[in-house]
Amino acid sequence: FAVSAQKASAQVMLPLQVAPARQELQVDPGQKTAINLRFMNTGDAPVSGFLRVADFIVDNETGTPRLLEGADQPSPRFAASHWVTLPFDRMSIAANDQVVVQANVQVPLDSRPGGRYIAIYFEPATDEVTDNASSEEKKTAISAKLAALTYFRVAGPVTEKALISTLFAPTFQEHGPLSVQADILNRGDYHITPFGSITIRNMMGGLVDQKRLKDVNIFPDAGRSFSDTLGHKWMIGKYKVTVLAAYGTTGQV
Repeated sequence: FAVSAQKASAQVMLPLQVAPARQELQVDPGQKTAINLRFMNTGDAPVSGFLRVADFIVDNETGTPRLLEGADQPSPRFAASHWVTLPFDRMSIAANDQVVVQANVQVPLDSRPGGRYIAIYFEPATDEVTDNASSEEKKTAISAKLAALTYFRVAGPVTEKALISTLFAPTFQEHGPLSVQADILNRGDYHITPFGSITIRNMMGGLVDQKRLKDVNIFPDAGRSFSDTLGHKWMIGKYKVTVLAAYGTTGQV
């Protein structure tokens, strides 16, 4: 599950869980479907709060989702929160109990093929807040968000395009090992999980070291950094670093 902390008067850690924390749904334009979630309270006291839906993007190299609310506007290419209808906007989870949520989804007929990304989240209120409370009081009464992420893939032809935007290593150093960083940028319509490696070879083409890339998602219009240390202390001469990765459903490289 994803929890994003906000500025609060008193930070409170609540024993909450959501399942499934992440799911991928293949949908067709015009299709009706549903998202089923379970919000669980493993603590000894009831928790009340708000149920909401928002688009999210991943615009950082750590892969942390950022919910788009208020003035933040997602690209229409990847937004789908307006497809979702929640059964209620407030709920209370009893101690050692759970609440089952079924959100209805209506995919528009003119939906563009590719990925859409939303989060259905529970925002627990840590203080009693009345409807007449000031905006600042309401803000400080919220401490965290417990989010379940949904990836929609709208059926149809999609663009799969990724590139290595940066490959960096020191051009000279007295001894090894060598620190290497590679940035992979996704310019396609759906998130990808590159599978590959970083390799270092000596002047004769002999393999010195190889490290596998981490299995992480790279969302559309976002990049991820992959860094590792290759080789050993006693290295002499010139070396060549190569990054090779496959991605997408058709085995692009």
